[in-house]
Amino acid sequence: MTLARCRDWVRRNPEAAAILALGAVLRCLWLTRLSLWSDEASTMVIAQAGRGTWALVRARESSPPLHYLLMRLWLPLWSDPLLGLRTFSALCGIATLPLFWAFCRRLLPRAAVLAFFLAAASSLWIHASQTGRHYALFLLLAMTQALLAWSLREAWSNRRALLYAAVALGGIYTHYYYHLLLLSLGCSLLLETRFRARSLGPWLALHGVVWLAFMPWVPSLLAQRHAAFSGLLLSERLSPGLVAHAFGTALCDAGYLGLAVPGWTRALGWAALALAAAGLWRARRGLTQEERAAVRFCLLNLALPLAAAAALEALHGRPICQPRYLVFLPMFFYPLLALAAQELCPGACGRAARLLLATTAAGGVAAYFTSNIVIDPRLAQSSVLIRRALDRRVPVIHWSPLEYAPWRYYYLPERAHFMLDLAPAGAAASWDWPGYAGRITPRQLAALPACLVIDPERRLSSRRISFGSGARILERAGIRPPPPTPRAQSRLRGRSPSARPGSRP
Repeated sequence: MTLARCRDWVRRNPEAAAILALGAVLRCLWLTRLSLWSDEASTMVIAQAGRGTWALVRARESSPPLHYLLMRLWLPLWSDPLLGLRTFSALCGIATLPLFWAFCRRLLPRAAVLAFFLAAASSLWIHASQTGRHYALFLLLAMTQALLAWSLREAWSNRRALLYAAVALGGIYTHYYYHLLLLSLGCSLLLETRFRARSLGPWLALHGVVWLAFMPWVPSLLAQRHAAFSGLLLSERLSPGLVAHAFGTALCDAGYLGLAVPGWTRALGWAALALAAAGLWRARRGLTQEERAAVRFCLLNLALPLAAAAALEALHGRPICQPRYLVFLPMFFYPLLALAAQELCPGACGRAARLLLATTAAGGVAAYFTSNIVIDPRLAQSSVLIRRALDRRVPVIHWSPLEYAPWRYYYLPERAHFMLDLAPAGAAASWDWPGYAGRITPRQLAALPACLVIDPERRLSSRRISFGSGARILERAGIRPPPPTPRAQSRLRGRSPSARPGSRP
């Protein structure tokens, strides 16, 4: 788009331009203030590993490889890999916004402004845009996919169909839940009588080719399913409460408050769903034929992915869903919610409902940024103090795998890091890191005269970071190891990992 066309668009859409600017600022605000967290560190390590990228993705991750491959090309351009990871997500999140505006304008023009504000101020989408994971890319591809699907519904074009296939291929190699979106978009258009009559064959062939192109990754998917790391996923059963929590999070708060006290976000989700249902029922007779088609399109793409996820969970035999996996659902929910608030009550009551929605979204943004500031381990400041206070030869003992990767590869890469071998599942999850120095047994820990203990879950004391002898640490934990041997102590002293992720100890 040329500069003249941009100026013309701003003149014709001043409200949308202001909301777009607000959304861009919110996605760039305090981008690197929050400490690097475990999953981001996993992305960083895999992207920077010199060899064995595919093996690392299969062993360490539960998603396809596209985002990691893109990061291998992107991160070398940045001196700070954390800034590089999050800037990529922020750019994807910002690029999603004008696509969402175009989507709303084509589906439900009279509800587009409010829906666009809900998207720009969505704490869930801001969170996806500020974390160095694949969710912002997932969202950008999903938004492009939905817009292309609606365009193909209006008029078939071979060029748009090829673009649809290319975006779909990128999506299914970004996140496994993208298959649910692709399935729902395909079915929602097949239910359109006119579309089915003129485009049934090409539409089915298009999806068949896309899914056929995914077949080479299926062995790796099976390997991820059976990997020990998959048991650590914080998945929940796809219950009505989880669905309400997902929709509540989409409207307000994607920070620690919603994770710690999910009850209030579930209540908010139920209220938002009730508002959408009541408003759409009241407005059903006043909608035009095209608006009814748009509402039907959005409802199908909300219901079908949830039904498919429930079916997959039943086949899998254990929970496989997290609310953030459903990050694409709000792009169908926001237009419906905005239309419902607009049509529920006329006059002042309708304006009050729209103001309440906007205020709720704004409150979610405030809660998200506040939780990031208040509840943060501040690993960068801690690493500076550790460097100043302690000899670098003092080994770092990790009581939990939660913060191992951030400390080992980013904040204190020059130190020797060891995982205490008490929880087999956690230790096994960290065993295959590049350059991993190894696990430390209680016997070996007792031989250390001094060590630094990282304990993010505060199992030993009220502090996350403590210093002392290995014997004292074990005493606090209530563990009585066998007496240390000189051989074990000397073997431990000789192990010191290098700072490069791709190296071997």
